[in-house]
Amino acid sequence: EVLNLTWGDYITYEHFFCKTLPAWLGDWAESITRHVHQLPSTLLSVLAFVLLNNVWAIAFGSDDKDCGKAKFQMDIVCYIFAGMIAISFFTTTKVGQFMAMSPLLRQLHQAMMYYYVGNRPPPMLYMTDGGVTDCTAIVQLLWRRRERILLVLAASDPDDELNVLRTALRVASQLRLASFYDPQDPRRSIDMLFEEFKEDKEMKTMRIGI
Repeated sequence: EVLNLTWGDYITYEHFFCKTLPAWLGDWAESITRHVHQLPSTLLSVLAFVLLNNVWAIAFGSDDKDCGKAKFQMDIVCYIFAGMIAISFFTTTKVGQFMAMSPLLRQLHQAMMYYYVGNRPPPMLYMTDGGVTDCTAIVQLLWRRRERILLVLAASDPDDELNVLRTALRVASQLRLASFYDPQDPRRSIDMLFEEFKEDKEMKTMRIGI
């Protein structure tokens, strides 16, 4: 998608049409499914733009200007766009689910930091690299209440600053999933443990209490 300038992309989670497509379509199947599901919102958008172009032609491209007709069509355009935007937030309805398939409206949802919450899954899910906040999977494992986590940290960190690990622990703390300490001395700040790891080149591993 042209407007998708972020790290991730949407995948169709729930199919209304094209539930089974021939296997020979291969990678084209997802693209075809996506465009079919976008058809209702695309048709409404095309209608709105056709009316908008007609309004421009009436108002500026014709000697016989009919302001009443131009205003009427402009009102329809505004109602279409306002209706599409409003309905796209109500994905518990079929109409709302189709509107949420629109690439333009999805970008609007992202800009408004809107995310879906409900008992049923949304029609599309936004998948992204965990590196936006945590690329170690520590936060996900803490959500699952794992008692022991073995982390093999392979981030680019030639000076052993451990910024990736620090970010993951900070995110977990902000989400109130856990707090962290030095098991050898719980009174010590965990930053001191990180500094010790940085200075001691013989230290290959460390243990962090949760």
